[in-house]
Amino acid sequence: YFTSSMQDAAQSRRQLTNDMRGALAARQYRIFYQPIVRLTSGRIEKAEALLRWQHPVYGLMLPDEFIPIAEETGLIGAIGEWVYQTATEQAARWQQRHDRPFQLSINQSPSQLLQNGPGLVAWCRELQGGRRSGECLVVEITEGMLMEASEDISKALLAYRDAGIQIARDDFGTGYSSLSYLS
Repeated sequence: YFTSSMQDAAQSRRQLTNDMRGALAARQYRIFYQPIVRLTSGRIEKAEALLRWQHPVYGLMLPDEFIPIAEETGLIGAIGEWVYQTATEQAARWQQRHDRPFQLSINQSPSQLLQNGPGLVAWCRELQGGRRSGECLVVEITEGMLMEASEDISKALLAYRDAGIQIARDDFGTGYSSLSYLS
């Protein structure tokens, strides 16, 4: 049966989807950088780019509140492109300011990887062309993506490798690799 709470949830989701369509142009997305410190030196040498949405009504939203909608509606491609450009430009500024390598981690969802296939290869070519060093970037993917890897995903991951981009598994310990699953 269709209930009034289901109606409210559907309307809320539709409104959030509409809001998301204009969020990029309205500069509502934010990237926060979580530093990664080398314990032996105490220096920050890496960071992870964390996407948030500063919604005008709901405030600061976490990715699990809007990324699934972005994936379903196809908006993930444009959001992912913005994250890549913004984060890698910041990493380049940090490298220049501190005159040493700086590595940045960016999360990618399976649908983003599939939707942005040609764009991802272009990113890799840009890195190979010398505008940015591939070693400055780590792409974090979920282990679920590896478990269900298609030929398109494999090609994109190989293009990353060829550009010097590292691949890391995100959310280690929460799925197939978690200790509770292994026991």
